[in-house]
Amino acid sequence: MTCAVHEEAESIATCSSCGKAMCDACATHEVDGAPSCAACAELAMSRSEAIGGLVIMTMAAAYVAMLAVATRGGGSVPRLLGTGIAAVVTIAFGRGLLMAFRIPSHVQPRRGGEAPR
Repeated sequence: MTCAVHEEAESIATCSSCGKAMCDACATHEVDGAPSCAACAELAMSRSEAIGGLVIMTMAAAYVAMLAVATRGGGSVPRLLGTGIAAVVTIAFGRGLLMAFRIPSHVQPRRGGEAPR
């Protein structure tokens, strides 16, 4: 198979996002360890940043709401336990959002001379 951009070059991988055949010059990035063309890597990075910021704001609001509920009880031990539970629930909620939106965790340039996985 030949490269989708450089028809004279032999394909070494396909983009994990768009499926285009890529030669060594085109297989410039990896998204979560899979080969990616530059355009798809840029799209993944911008999507990750946009959704990541939204997830962080949502998690902060959820944590403040959980703290408000948890600290309404009496005594210091229930409050301490409630704040700990609020933190754990908020972290789990944030991880669930990240998994639901399938946000790439690693977008990086491919090291030269290394065959894509």
